[in-house]
Amino acid sequence: NGFISYQWLKGAETLSGETQNSLVVSKPGIYKVSVQASATSGVYVSEPFEVKNTLDAPIEDMNYVQTITFNKEGINSNYNLFELSP
Repeated sequence: NGFISYQWLKGAETLSGETQNSLVVSKPGIYKVSVQASATSGVYVSEPFEVKNTLDAPIEDMNYVQTITFNKEGINSNYNLFELSP
């Protein structure tokens, strides 16, 4: 299960063309992602997360996983995001 739309932001600036479910960053900054679960659900924006250091030319591949929590009053981890409505 995924969302029907993703839009990544660096600070308050929309990152043009960055509409996939993951983002590879090459510059430090504060990033957020906005997502929509269905055509009838609202758009939710993640809490900002900071990338402090990046490697321009890593010696070997590195994997980094960031868990993003969407906070909205009355919503918890047991809630089905595909049934949310604005």
